[in-house]
Amino acid sequence: MEVQKGDVVIINYILMDENDNVIESSYDSEPLRFKVGSGEVISGLDEGIIGMKVGEEKEIIIPPEKAYGHRRDELVVPVPKDVFYERNIEPVIGMYINTRYGRAKIVNIDDNNVYLDFNHPLAGVTIKVKVKVEKILRENIE
Repeated sequence: MEVQKGDVVIINYILMDENDNVIESSYDSEPLRFKVGSGEVISGLDEGIIGMKVGEEKEIIIPPEKAYGHRRDELVVPVPKDVFYERNIEPVIGMYINTRYGRAKIVNIDDNNVYLDFNHPLAGVTIKVKVKVEKILRENIE
């Protein structure tokens, strides 16, 4: 049986950046379960496992447009320093903060502003996923 759109699959994976640095691995926690084609995972992974069989392993190269998107300059926004000081936060470049608009990284600080980057940390990155199909669950087995 091969993976088809609509199947629920259980996979193990190792997610790496373009320099083979491991970002995340299911082997450190538990396998990932998702419905193929439902948008639960990045589209490059969704498409890349179609046709695989149980026990099969594969490395999938996923460009930014099928992963976390390209970096967008408009998602780097200035916030007045006073906003941080009013909340007793000492801004530091590289620090992540949670806002009502989502998680952001402080990427720059000048005399008046703290610059928050709302891009996904992997935006603009081609990623590699080493994947192994552990199980295929099909509702309508004929």
